[in-house]
Amino acid sequence: MTAPEGNSAEYVYDARSNLLQTTMHAKAGSGLSDRTASATYDALCNVALTETDALGRVTTTAINQTTCLVTSVTGPQVGGSSPVTSFTL
Repeated sequence: MTAPEGNSAEYVYDARSNLLQTTMHAKAGSGLSDRTASATYDALCNVALTETDALGRVTTTAINQTTCLVTSVTGPQVGGSSPVTSFTL
């Protein structure tokens, strides 16, 4: 998709229609760099396991392989530690 100003967005999907990569292309001549975000998915449960934002910060999701339910999410490092949110049912 290209905007009238010349900047554009490019999306990459896998065979299961999961968004694997998003690249935002800067307007030509702007001096700005392109930004890319990406994700990986569990093959069985089709859940995003890692998500990397355009600044390289990674969020990781752990799942129960039997139920495909999320058990925890670990966010990018903040102030020297990574926040973890755990889920129980």
